[in-house]
Amino acid sequence: TAHVVPQGRPESAQGKAGPTIPRHRCNGGAPRVDALNIRDVVLVASGGAVGSVLRYAVTGIAQRLYASGGSAVASFPVGTLVVNVTGSFLIGLLMGLAESRAVFGAEARLLLVTGLLGGYTTFSAFSLETLLLFRAGQTGTAVGSVFLQVLLGIAAAFAGFTAGMPARP
Repeated sequence: TAHVVPQGRPESAQGKAGPTIPRHRCNGGAPRVDALNIRDVVLVASGGAVGSVLRYAVTGIAQRLYASGGSAVASFPVGTLVVNVTGSFLIGLLMGLAESRAVFGAEARLLLVTGLLGGYTTFSAFSLETLLLFRAGQTGTAVGSVFLQVLLGIAAAFAGFTAGMPARP
């Protein structure tokens, strides 16, 4: 899950958004305790809830469409692949837009990147499904899944990031 730490908050959000939860952060030196703002927690949790529901829906639809095609390898986790590739594209797109056009502030990145896309993408599901394929003796399918997840995920993140950058004359 991508973790985006806000670089700064508007004056209205600096310590005025309600109670805080302590968290530890280490920036190459001794750990220090920062306050995790409740507003930030609500943004991440809200985005995560929506992202999780989207993941559930998209994974189910993709898996049903794949299985209905009469594939020889019905156990291939195509739903997870679709979610991870589309999530990688979207995270690249959003961060490309954020960097090139300063479209999103820190709170929007918490909601959309850390929350929504963190809830939407499924690296833990990918890991478990791969382990289960190996345990079931489906080594070729497991290796193919790993290869496609990583290659297509990186390619989709690159494509999204590139799409978010301004066009060059």
